[in-house]
Amino acid sequence: MFKSIFGKNRNSENKNASSSNENDVFNKLEINKESDAFERYYNAGLLSDIDVEYVNEVNQFWNDNYGQTYDPVFNLAFMNFTGKKELNLVPPSVMSNDIVPFFNDPKMRGVYKDKNIYDKLINAKPTRTVENIIKRIYGTYYDKDNNAITSEEAYRRFLTFEELIIKPSNTNNGEGIRKLKIVNSDVFMGDKKVSMTDLEQIYGGHFIVQKLIKQHPIIAAPHPDSVNTLRMVTFRWENEIRHLLTFARFGANNSVQDNAGAGGVCLGVSDSGEFLKVAINEACESFTHHPTTGYEFAKMGSIPNYEAFKEYVIELHKDVLHHDFVSWDIAVGEEGQPIFLEVNLRGATWLYQLAAQRPLFGDLTKDVLKYVHREQNNPESPRRRMLTEQQKKEKKIKKQQREIKTLKNQIDELNKEIDNLKQ
Repeated sequence: MFKSIFGKNRNSENKNASSSNENDVFNKLEINKESDAFERYYNAGLLSDIDVEYVNEVNQFWNDNYGQTYDPVFNLAFMNFTGKKELNLVPPSVMSNDIVPFFNDPKMRGVYKDKNIYDKLINAKPTRTVENIIKRIYGTYYDKDNNAITSEEAYRRFLTFEELIIKPSNTNNGEGIRKLKIVNSDVFMGDKKVSMTDLEQIYGGHFIVQKLIKQHPIIAAPHPDSVNTLRMVTFRWENEIRHLLTFARFGANNSVQDNAGAGGVCLGVSDSGEFLKVAINEACESFTHHPTTGYEFAKMGSIPNYEAFKEYVIELHKDVLHHDFVSWDIAVGEEGQPIFLEVNLRGATWLYQLAAQRPLFGDLTKDVLKYVHREQNNPESPRRRMLTEQQKKEKKIKKQQREIKTLKNQIDELNKEIDNLKQ
């Protein structure tokens, strides 16, 4: 084993100070030291140990099952975090560029992203979903039964509650979620009183307001201010929907949001529903205690009725026909029941695997990789044709974006010349 002198939590400015011997090792292992992933893992101390023999095994695994090798930096980070030398890990670049577009129809992503149609699209029992109060779609307000109402009526409906949740209807991962409090017939967002016009200016033409969930004490305990959720991943494979893994997401800094991008932490869940003892955040920092409240994760125990949660998301996935790889945001209700919140069709799968401390596809990995590799090289494959069409569109968009950037730079240069001439 090669022991790197990279210490934990060294900042990125020190990265260039690494010895030539270390750089030689990284270059030999074809690790891209300029990538965001390298910097993230490096800063968190997850590249302190470099096992060359393990990297060789990883490369052999990918050659055998996918016909090529990839940057092994994620495998090394996983090894340093968990102590496990897993071969079945799937690097995030492979997931985002190959696997997810292959199993999930990119053209249908926007349909399943809109929270305003979940009540019609996702076949969950009303008592098992968060309760809608009002919706706004293209500037028109609707009640929970999809009857059009005025903005005045929408505002009046708020006043029968003490607290509500407002969120954009067409974003994922907790983006834009805020809590509304109703005091003496006034609506407050934080300390500021807001009108319907204020909400419209903040959220635009598409948003949704929902009843605040009463969550189970076990999931609320680490950070009671946020609605903490389970991110549960399911996969349609050989005509069967399978549960792959679960991790919990806890908010931080008294925020209502629970996602890692807002400062929260992620904690893995075992197959039998027990919470793991070490959480991780988006910067790959590890925590045995919650960073805001100090709650010790080892005290959490397990999710009540966890088998029912797995059965629940598998049933939900049966109605999602265009996407085989799905991540579900599920709340744990006050009585220990699963409550559907949101469906996600992409995600930070590197964080999934680190938080859960397990490979995404587990024992299915080899079969999945071989299948995708075979189909990608089969001109008659319907999935390949769909993916090729999408890649052509994305290539065209990227070309247009590059051209726009070039034109903007040219305009900036011309403006500078004009400014110089005026002086």
